[in-house]
Amino acid sequence: MSSADLDDEGKKMKEDWIMSKLHPVIPEIDRKTLKVVISGRQSYDGQIIDDTAAVITVEPKVIKVESLSEGESLTLLQSRVDKKVAEVYDTLPHSVDCFWHSRQFFSKYGAVHYNELITHWLIEGFLGPFNHVEAAYEDGHQILMEFINRGILKIQEDNIVVMEGSMLNLVDQRNLGFVGTARVGLASVLEDDEWEGLGRITHTDGMIKTLHSGKKGEKIYTLMIDGSRLSREVPEMFFQHLLELKVLVFFGPRFKLLPSSLSKMDNLRILVLRGCDLLEDISYIKELKTLSALEISNASALKTIPENLFEQMSHLRSLNLSALSIKSLPSILNLKELRWLILRQCSRLQDLPKLQAFTNLEVLDLCGATSFKRFQDKNFAPLQKLQTLDLSNTKVERLPIFQDREKFPSLKNLKRLLLNCCDHLTRLPSLKPLSGLQILDLSGSVMLKEINEESFEEKDNLKTLNLSGTSIIQLSFDNLDICDLNLTGCSGLEELPCTETLKDLKRLDLSDASSLVRIKDNSFEHLKLLSYLNLSNTKVTALPSVSNLHNLRELLLRNCSCIEKLQNIEGLIRLEVLDLSGCRSLIAIEGEPFKLMSRLQTLNLSETKIKCLPSLQNPSNLCHLVLRNCTNLQKLPPLESLSKLEVLDLSGSSSLTEIKAEFLERLTSLEILDLSEIKVEGVLTMSSLSNLINLNQLSLKDCSEIEKLPSLKSLSHLQVLDLSGTKIKELPDGISELTCLNHLDIPDLKIIEEVGWENIKRIPEELSWDQCSISEPVEISLDGKKKPSILVNGTKFFRFLKENSKLGEVCLKQMFFTVCPMKQGDDPNIYPPKDELIDNIYFQLRHFSGPKEEVRTMEIHGFDEFPTGLEDVLKDVEYISFVENTFMTCLSDFGVGNLKKMRGCWLERCSKLRSILFSGTDVLLGENMEILWVSSLPHLQSLCSEKVNLNNLQHLNIECCPMLENVFALPPLLENLKILKIKFCDNVKTLFKFNESSKCVVQKLHTVRLLELPELTSIGAVLPSLDIFDPRECPKLEDSKESLKIGTASP
Repeated sequence: MSSADLDDEGKKMKEDWIMSKLHPVIPEIDRKTLKVVISGRQSYDGQIIDDTAAVITVEPKVIKVESLSEGESLTLLQSRVDKKVAEVYDTLPHSVDCFWHSRQFFSKYGAVHYNELITHWLIEGFLGPFNHVEAAYEDGHQILMEFINRGILKIQEDNIVVMEGSMLNLVDQRNLGFVGTARVGLASVLEDDEWEGLGRITHTDGMIKTLHSGKKGEKIYTLMIDGSRLSREVPEMFFQHLLELKVLVFFGPRFKLLPSSLSKMDNLRILVLRGCDLLEDISYIKELKTLSALEISNASALKTIPENLFEQMSHLRSLNLSALSIKSLPSILNLKELRWLILRQCSRLQDLPKLQAFTNLEVLDLCGATSFKRFQDKNFAPLQKLQTLDLSNTKVERLPIFQDREKFPSLKNLKRLLLNCCDHLTRLPSLKPLSGLQILDLSGSVMLKEINEESFEEKDNLKTLNLSGTSIIQLSFDNLDICDLNLTGCSGLEELPCTETLKDLKRLDLSDASSLVRIKDNSFEHLKLLSYLNLSNTKVTALPSVSNLHNLRELLLRNCSCIEKLQNIEGLIRLEVLDLSGCRSLIAIEGEPFKLMSRLQTLNLSETKIKCLPSLQNPSNLCHLVLRNCTNLQKLPPLESLSKLEVLDLSGSSSLTEIKAEFLERLTSLEILDLSEIKVEGVLTMSSLSNLINLNQLSLKDCSEIEKLPSLKSLSHLQVLDLSGTKIKELPDGISELTCLNHLDIPDLKIIEEVGWENIKRIPEELSWDQCSISEPVEISLDGKKKPSILVNGTKFFRFLKENSKLGEVCLKQMFFTVCPMKQGDDPNIYPPKDELIDNIYFQLRHFSGPKEEVRTMEIHGFDEFPTGLEDVLKDVEYISFVENTFMTCLSDFGVGNLKKMRGCWLERCSKLRSILFSGTDVLLGENMEILWVSSLPHLQSLCSEKVNLNNLQHLNIECCPMLENVFALPPLLENLKILKIKFCDNVKTLFKFNESSKCVVQKLHTVRLLELPELTSIGAVLPSLDIFDPRECPKLEDSKESLKIGTASP
């Protein structure tokens, strides 16, 4: 009795769809002589309705379609559940390592307190590099909550978490797997009775620790500390009271030597020294006899390891020495319990000691050991517990064999053999003994030309085979049943052999196999599970029949220039992506292929020769329609029904006619619209654009018929606007309000009648003037108003000003620029342009005096590194504000030569700034300085050295600098200082440090205002011109206006 799955989806589909579902269960010979009777089906309101009109009659044969049995239903349900579970996992790219660790952990331990699980993620390195351990913990907590919200984890009483049972059944098919991403492998190597876990974790004050209360008081058993927190301690003394530690983890410590007290930690089981780039000596570690796991990674200064370091560590199970500069390992003969040996990125490591004696070894990872050439072992057969061998990116030429016919006929536990980019590897030993192999990755091993056929024998567990980029010429799949076959870039492969045995194949990638011309199969009907097929950049002339691939999700045929027709794809009912771009010989897609493709999301036919596009009425989920440079395409089908369309690219399809702007009105989900080189009939009206509220890219390049655009105010998310090659005579209304705009291409300025600079508040990161002819600078008519304040994202605009010096001169004189980076992933409006009122106040507060319409001013805001491209502009700027530039440690970081005309400087929230004018190169910067305003510099310790000449300084304002103690430690010449204001500086003790040989006299200082300086005891100078002296909340200051004027104030 045949049966078919016609449950929920079949009720909503037409009969031709039902027939396509029946094909797998109806013999080919019977399909022309059958009758299918559908006795009834469920309507949308749940009632059973008569459906005699749905009888399909061909000949008198009848095949009865019955409901699934209970067993079949459960099997189907389980497969669907597993698929949905996998889809949940696939949506977590940023936390995927935490997911697989959790699966590994809970399969052994069942349940754990949630903060201990997060701490495991930290120890394994899954939360990335970080400076502060508490911040990393918070990131981990967010991932935990995401897992709970998605049903991956369940939280129980007392904040105990467990994993959803179905998740535990998932198989980790990633190449690296858990062992390739974990740093220590605690979930695998610590499972004896003495290990009680990390305990209940608390995080505070830059540390994560576990407190244990006993008869002798509280003891700390687990401690994780970052380098910034440790820098506040004297390590030698700090650890003297922590000798009971069992787990000690350092993140980014700055010491060169380990504290000697470390050698007295007799109970220490886990020691992690991660990112210790100054560490030179680790000899104290050799006394740690109880260690089970040790990581010393990224210690670039550590050149050698003492030969006897591991002599007493007989219990060590996990050893990670990644990214060290060592050339060889010390003796590891006593590490009989060793399970994990990780030497990733040890770029100078050339060889290893013999490993045959390490019979407990499970993981050997040499990935990125780019100098490693050979093993001393000739045979790895004794390593019966070995599960992962990763030699990727090494110079290994030959591998040890994997078989000892008498003692060890197979190496059945090896699941992953990773030889990615082993470009010196010319041959493989027989892989037949690796009966448990699941993943074989030889990608990028360009010298490898063949694999002997017996290597693929007894490979029932092999699921992933990656031969991409190898020189393989011939292959046979006779003994394989893999799920993922990758032959990308196998340029010597001319024919794909028969795939009849690959019943479980889900992914087949032949892209860039540039010599491939033949596929031996006439049909892929046997590949019923295939979900991904990629033949891009091959020379195949025709596809095997794919009509029965009902599970195919992606069909990629990019640049298959020999394919002329695409036919019989109607059966691809689950297809989501169809990419035929670059198929330059393709002239037709036959039939109505998209009629049943309700799941289709991406359709790309760019650069094909098709003349008409089949109907797109049914692909209601279509999100991307790309028809770029389809020069023969003359007509589009109706697109109004594509309510989910996000990308519509018709650029370069110059033969298109009857493209009316009105069809855009219903495409409200559009994010990218490219009509470049298209003849658009009618005007792009407000009604056709105002509904596109999600649009972030609009390109009308070379739409020569367009003379005017409506207001763009409603396009608040617009990031890219290309108007080059149009006849637009004035910039669209509302363009200054597009705060997300970061790229703008404008028409020739000769055509534009009015630029309207005074209304522009912001210039995008990329502003293309390539088509503009500028013979004279554009004048800005101010009409008595203040000059415009303009926010500029990035520095490319200023490179353009350098090339157009006349325009640049006018812009600098007549505009106030705020320059900030375009932060990736951040809100592009993070530095919003200031309105006129705020800007006026902002300017006046800095006391940037002079005729405001003529001085050259600029603010540089929010850069993490030097903003390349500003150098030439800075040389002409007179007043500069530096705000939140985290790379700055002193003013000269912007280049002394770049700031030579600077007269006024504002420094605010530059968190690494310790001194403003300190080094010898800073001396020149002080000579022209008239105004200096300093605000919220948390690490500022001094303004300048005694060598700096501040003789022209007239106005000095300091606020919120908690580390500053003396404003002028040894006062320079301050002959012109007139105004001094200081507030909210908690540690300032004196303004002018007293010079015993002679009193400091500041002749022209007439205004001194002081607010909330709790430690200030004296001014320290004679101020003969003092007119305003206003100290407030300065409890220790006894100086008066009179005593300062005549010089009798306290020193």
